[in-house]
Amino acid sequence: MKDILSLLSCIILFGAYGIAQEDSTAVVKLQAAEVLYLSSSEDLKERIATDSLAKFLSVDLVTLLEETPSIWVNSYGKNGAASPVFRGTSAAHTQVYWNGVNINSATLGQSDLRTVRLGAEQIVSVNPGLQSLNDGSGGLGGSIHVNDILRRENSVSYAAGIGSFKKRYNSFSSNLVVKKWLFKTSVRLDKEENDFEFINTSLSENPTQKRLDEHLNSVVLSQSVNRQIGLKNSLTFHGFYSKLNRGVADGIASVQTEGELLDKSIRGLLNWKRHSAWNHEAQLYASKEVMNYDQNVQSEFIIFSQAFNYQLNRKIADNLNLSLSSENQIYQVKSDGFSERKEVGRYSLKAKLGGVHKKFTYDLLVRQEMFRNELSNTMYSISGAYRISEGLKMKISAGRTFRFPELNALFWNAGGNPELLPENGVSAEAELSYTSKKVSTTISVYAMNNDNLIQWRPIDGTWTPENFQKAEIKGTEVKVNYQVWKRANHDLSLNGSYSFNDSQVRRNDDWVTNSYRPKHSARGGAYIHSKWLSISYSGRFLSSRNSTLNSQEDLLGFYISSLSLSRALNLAKRFKCEIHFKINNLTDTAYELRKWYPMPPRNYLITVNFKHK
Repeated sequence: MKDILSLLSCIILFGAYGIAQEDSTAVVKLQAAEVLYLSSSEDLKERIATDSLAKFLSVDLVTLLEETPSIWVNSYGKNGAASPVFRGTSAAHTQVYWNGVNINSATLGQSDLRTVRLGAEQIVSVNPGLQSLNDGSGGLGGSIHVNDILRRENSVSYAAGIGSFKKRYNSFSSNLVVKKWLFKTSVRLDKEENDFEFINTSLSENPTQKRLDEHLNSVVLSQSVNRQIGLKNSLTFHGFYSKLNRGVADGIASVQTEGELLDKSIRGLLNWKRHSAWNHEAQLYASKEVMNYDQNVQSEFIIFSQAFNYQLNRKIADNLNLSLSSENQIYQVKSDGFSERKEVGRYSLKAKLGGVHKKFTYDLLVRQEMFRNELSNTMYSISGAYRISEGLKMKISAGRTFRFPELNALFWNAGGNPELLPENGVSAEAELSYTSKKVSTTISVYAMNNDNLIQWRPIDGTWTPENFQKAEIKGTEVKVNYQVWKRANHDLSLNGSYSFNDSQVRRNDDWVTNSYRPKHSARGGAYIHSKWLSISYSGRFLSSRNSTLNSQEDLLGFYISSLSLSRALNLAKRFKCEIHFKINNLTDTAYELRKWYPMPPRNYLITVNFKHK
């Protein structure tokens, strides 16, 4: 079967060249991913009004996702590991992509969002629910995309920031266009001590103590080179290097011991595109990931990854589009947690048919994958959207999902379970949206039924993954944006969102609420923009949660808010300066995202951005 998949991949790749060339055509898309962040604000169509800093380089991915409806982040303190929880699923059910390539850890099956560093000229978007099946398997909750943007303009920018707990950061980027060549360079340096005070609720007297060993030092370098080849072809190289050194502190209920966590990442991606009757895109990717954890006992992971992806798109009839793709990725893993070096491959084929008929838009997607020479169940999704009237639209999707176990779950020396079964399930979602000149509203409902859910839990003192009998997740999301007024030099907008989620797992014929899954979450804010000053206020609420399957909502809910001020100055014709000031946790609320890992009290951040073009 592996040979068959490889043969089909080659057919897609080499057979494409025998197809006659015509003029380029647009790809029919049912739903565009929701845009969250863009470094250059003038191109952001859906601005995050709750945080005026979201469109500048001072933002990080964790902060950004915390402002996003339907996503919350479980973070082990200020700079500890941070994992996304999307629609009540686990971190392993959220896939993270960099320029179209999956960068989830082959060993952990997830991404530590702290290690996904953002740079200049990048865009972040999410594909919720079944939309993520277009990217690959495993994204039961959704997928997160971080993509580089290439602009054919000469520019140079510099940003610097200072904040609480000895936070410092500097960022430099440049764009250089030389005829048909484009060179984009970006450098970012971050340093934080994070020695904040907190109330230790694990002790009966609740003393105020200082958090130690949570420092952070990071370096991010990125380089993109683009070459236009004629009118229809382009070749792009993306290079990325990051080094993240973090202090690791235990939970406050434990004896704190100093530890160091070092994450290194080197990635290279070569991308070729051709626009014609058949639109071609090929990707050749290689990376090396190193995680070194030193706390009492040293642990190290070294992961080599190579990938080759190919995609074809063609308009086969009026308002009808066909998309074919092949994704192939090979992992080589060396770890002291495995008895031997592991080499595994993941191979995937996808076909997608989409079209438009009058007011109705539809998609049909089928995906087949193979991992460790095991064939997946056939995954599929069927989606339809109907424009009821001007501004009013309804969307419905249903499909089948699948996820293979990650390598740690199968082979970890202490606790691995090679008998684990892959997860499979069904999912359905519906959405009703309304957009007018001043108001946009979206109401979504979703339901997921997952068999053989993989979850880690302590068994006789050792953390071990096991298959639960079943997991059922259902929920509702509501988003509202209201433009109160808009004038030539000033405007006021309000926004709010609410999410209800009920995530239940069945174990030993009993249904229990999954851990760290809040039933209720809400966000809201106001954004005022004028010629002289921009002001934004945002608030976030998270209901109480249970920290284990056996506990009863032992982690209290909380509400925190932030206030941002910004001013843009035109220092010269092509020289701009932007000054920003932000206060986080205005009410100085004590709260935890993971039990016994306190989050920072009230803190501030000041940034200055310069850009010349």
